[in-house]
Amino acid sequence: MALKNSAKQYGLVTKTVHWLVFLLFAGQYSTATIMEWMDDDTHVFGAGRMDWFNMHKSLGFLLLLLVFFRIVWRKTVRLPDWAKGLAEWEKRTIHYVENALYVVMVVMPLSGLTLSIAAGHPVPFFKLFVIHGLTHPVPWLANVGWLTHFILSYGIIGLLAVHIGLAVRRQWFEKDGYMRRMFTSQ
Repeated sequence: MALKNSAKQYGLVTKTVHWLVFLLFAGQYSTATIMEWMDDDTHVFGAGRMDWFNMHKSLGFLLLLLVFFRIVWRKTVRLPDWAKGLAEWEKRTIHYVENALYVVMVVMPLSGLTLSIAAGHPVPFFKLFVIHGLTHPVPWLANVGWLTHFILSYGIIGLLAVHIGLAVRRQWFEKDGYMRRMFTSQ
C-alpha cells in the first residue's frame, strides 16, 4: 500500500492518522466519562480521579498534535477523486462536515487547555513535561474554556453521526463499496 493517496485510494499515512484520531477521540470520551462520574476517593482500573483527568489532558494534547499533522498532510497531499455515484448534496455535506470536524478537532483540545491553564491546573503530557496553570487563575476565561469544551463535546457527536451515517448509507444501502477506500488497500 502506498504511503500517499492516489486518485482512487487513501494512502497508508492518511488511513493511519484517520483511525488514530478516531481512537484518540474514543479514548477522550471514555476518560471524560470515567472522570466525571467518579468520586474523588474512588479508583477505576487502579487509577484515581486526578489520574483520569491527567490522562484526558495528555490524550487531548496528543490529539491536538496529531490533528496539526493531519491538517498539514491534508494540505500537502492530494485527495482521492470523489467516489463514483456520490450525489452533489453528498459531496457538499461531506465537504462541510470535513471542514467542521477540522475546526472542532483544533478548538476542542485548545478549549480544554484554556480551561485547565486559566483555572490554574497543570496540563501534563504523559509525565514527559507539564504546561503549568496560571499562578493567578482567571475564572471567566476558565468558564469560557469549559463552556466551549462542553458544547463542542456534543457538536462533535453530531458531526461524527453525519460523517459515519453517510459512509454507512453508501456502504450498506447503495452497496457501492464506499468504505473500502478507508479500510482496504484496493
